[in-house]
Amino acid sequence: MDLEQQAAQMQTFVRELLLLRKAAHKNVVQLLGCCVETSVPLLVYEYVEKGTVRDYLKPQGKNPMAVMQGKTSSFQSLWAWRLHVAVGTAEALSYLHNLPEPIYHLDMKSDNILIDKHYNPKVGDFGLSCLLTSDATHLTNPVGAGTYGYIDPEYFASLRITDKYDVYSFGVILLELLSSWPAYSPPVVLANHFRTAVNMNEETVKHSVQQPSFIDARLESDADTLECMCTVASLAGKCVALKASERPSMQEVFSQLKHVQNRLVAAGPKFKGRVANWRKIDSQDPSEEIPLVFSSSSTNLKSDSDQSSTLSSLSFSVSTQSFSTFR
Repeated sequence: MDLEQQAAQMQTFVRELLLLRKAAHKNVVQLLGCCVETSVPLLVYEYVEKGTVRDYLKPQGKNPMAVMQGKTSSFQSLWAWRLHVAVGTAEALSYLHNLPEPIYHLDMKSDNILIDKHYNPKVGDFGLSCLLTSDATHLTNPVGAGTYGYIDPEYFASLRITDKYDVYSFGVILLELLSSWPAYSPPVVLANHFRTAVNMNEETVKHSVQQPSFIDARLESDADTLECMCTVASLAGKCVALKASERPSMQEVFSQLKHVQNRLVAAGPKFKGRVANWRKIDSQDPSEEIPLVFSSSSTNLKSDSDQSSTLSSLSFSVSTQSFSTFR
């Protein structure tokens, strides 16, 4: 290794060390110490043993509900756990963005959200992160540009970094949590596919007959859960807006997700219909795509009294897109 490479490694090491000293949050991987007596400086982090969020989204990925069965009452469904991941991650990013000297992660992706022994999310890998000093309003041409599929489209034109860069990346993560699709599977970019398949313009959607809803078929299909997922899909659409000025802040995103989570918890596990079919998924060919739920004008669900009820026009925005379920 030449001197230039050594200097670059040391610069990255020092930057990440300084950033993580400031990032003390329950949903951020904690820095325990460092070692400079080795040929390559090392950072020592807390052990986060349950893998990454991406591990749980693959066709034959891990099933947190099977592991947690009988051990916790924190998550009433698979979607409730995924929403918990979204809320915790949003809280961490909101915290980082609102520090006296804000920190931008710049490489947010499902592979960089770790899961601890209690199935809580922890944001890790701050190797590309930048510290916004008090005398700056944006950053220009940072060391790296993140991971394709998660990168703010405006970055390619301006090379300017603001807090909305992380917002865009987080929006892609929300789409992953809803669909289980990867952010980029050549030639498909998930955010672009979402915009094409689901037109967020209300006047256009009113005349749409049937469009894919991006909902992973492993997720529960009761009315409260579907309404919750519609709201999250709408929020994801705002986060991946092509113009940064049209995206919400991470504080706004966290507040909205927390509100959705509180409503879902208040609704309670009352659905008696279809639940996530992991047995079927576990036997699925890993090369096959995860089946999707498609939209329709209404769907029949079972209520507490086992009477058939109708769910109509659950929306991405305001009653503009509806869903039905596979039977």
